[in-house]
Amino acid sequence: MKIILTSSGFENIESLCKIKKVLNKSFDRIKMLVIPIARKYEYKKKKYLEDYISIGFKEENIYFFNDEEPEKYRKLNIDLIYVCGGNTFLLKECLKKSDFEKDIIEYVNNGVVYLGASAGTHIATKSIEHVKYFDDNEVNIRDFNGLNLYPGIVICHYNDTRKKIYEELKTKYDKVETISDNEILYNKDNEWVKI
Repeated sequence: MKIILTSSGFENIESLCKIKKVLNKSFDRIKMLVIPIARKYEYKKKKYLEDYISIGFKEENIYFFNDEEPEKYRKLNIDLIYVCGGNTFLLKECLKKSDFEKDIIEYVNNGVVYLGASAGTHIATKSIEHVKYFDDNEVNIRDFNGLNLYPGIVICHYNDTRKKIYEELKTKYDKVETISDNEILYNKDNEWVKI
């Protein structure tokens, strides 16, 4: 099971280079399911498709998840699930309504790499309740359970302005990790490594 957690995903050159190193596979050979629903109402598929192609992915190897037709994205032959950033609570709501959380877990258990960016990282953790400090819960969800791919919580986009929140969260959770926009957190040989 390979999990890569980031704040910026492919949008930051340092993060991108580290993702490439950890994946250790040319992007043009990777079949990727993109889950953009954390930005459901503002995601510009054409723009992101062009961005993914510009960094090496092939158009025919990219699938864009639509939470209104989740059955189309079950049992795909893919290597990578890329869960994009945006509003973590909206992401949770859409994944839950489409019943796709279990599919993500199944993909990962079958060897598909999980790559999270910001909201995609938060949803991979044990709980997203702490994200209330950063995102509006406009969808008013009450189920704060994450996918539990990471055994704690992560604070994305970490910098000095989030230090006080980090200190507070350490008193509430057993495992709290931080990642800046340039860092990634991934599992290697059953250990979590931050680079």
